[in-house]
Amino acid sequence: MKYKDSSFRGVDRQFVVFALNEKVRGQILEQLGAESQSAGAADAAQESAALIAAFKTADSFLGYGYIDAENGRLSLVVLAPAQRMEEGVAIQQMLQDAGVIIRVEDLVEEDYFDIGGTEEADNQLRAQFGPIVEEIDAKNDESEDVKRARGMRFLDGLRHETRPDNVKVRIGKPGIAPETVWMRIVGVGEHDFTGVLLEEPLDDFGVHRGDTFTFGLQQKPKEAADTADRAQGSADSTNGAAGNTQDGGHTVDELFAARFFKITKAESLNGVLLQRARDAYKEDPSVDTWGRFLDVLDNCYVWIPCNASYAEAPAADDTIQLTADILTNGDVYFFPVFSSPVEMGEDYAKDFSLIEKPFREAIRMAETSEAKLNGIIFNAFSDKIIINTELFQYLKEMPDLVEQEG
Repeated sequence: MKYKDSSFRGVDRQFVVFALNEKVRGQILEQLGAESQSAGAADAAQESAALIAAFKTADSFLGYGYIDAENGRLSLVVLAPAQRMEEGVAIQQMLQDAGVIIRVEDLVEEDYFDIGGTEEADNQLRAQFGPIVEEIDAKNDESEDVKRARGMRFLDGLRHETRPDNVKVRIGKPGIAPETVWMRIVGVGEHDFTGVLLEEPLDDFGVHRGDTFTFGLQQKPKEAADTADRAQGSADSTNGAAGNTQDGGHTVDELFAARFFKITKAESLNGVLLQRARDAYKEDPSVDTWGRFLDVLDNCYVWIPCNASYAEAPAADDTIQLTADILTNGDVYFFPVFSSPVEMGEDYAKDFSLIEKPFREAIRMAETSEAKLNGIIFNAFSDKIIINTELFQYLKEMPDLVEQEG
């Protein structure tokens, strides 16, 4: 069986025999050569030379698999050269330490098998290679959370092929196109996972490479799951293929890992994210960019031009009343809001008192306006966008996406 057709569980903490390719043979010989040069005693140098000769003609090698605690790579400590035969495999001269390491990423196309197989055989190998195996196990011990995560087969469709603690996570934020990034699982919660971000996102999500944050599993929309099932094929969906491993009532094709970040209070106020969402929609009008624009607008502050006047009795004489300006075009009436005073233009803005309010407050003001409004108009004097009154209720019912302070 080739590694690419199996999983890390067939290698991790297992005694396995892998077929040698020339790249890996070269890596082994190079490491043995370095050991030979550093060997002080004549018998140690002679032993290294004998191993080099054996690996030059071997077609396989015996190794012990583990996941490197430092970088998460599925690896093999080389134990001995081997030769495959009709009746099995012949193990040749043994290595005496854990000095030769190979990465499984260089062996994904190669055949391998578990030479331990049974508890008795595994115990015999552990007795034979005890010091090496104990050193590897101690150096690469993992937390209980990581052990739990490795046992969760429903994560397998999200894992890196040869770095099994690394999973694909989709990150999103209002106004920004989602990205898929690699994260390394370091913790398991009741309903989520904790991971370390392994790469710098292309866009500004407020997180950076090396940051630790939580993410969760979500159900794919039904139509997406149906499409995946059709692409997988009816045979795979019924024969227990690795891509459809079931666990807890779900298949890996039905789940994805995601983290949705909220807008910071500063972002909701400064208008930059709102302007970006507007620009993205104007450059590429689509369902996605329209939805992202509405997400941001609904959770940001906007500027509203108002007329100021003294309130009539019975209010106090010095009470100022602010009434929002209404823009008209024939029989069409719009409530104007702006991402910043600059977007109004000096000539227009100088005639009004400007107030900054959450967009949802602007909806409330529009709904209570005496004018029969057709909707809200955003940045009316630049690249305007109209939000019809039919959207008001939908926007009021959307979740709050602004981070709470404190």
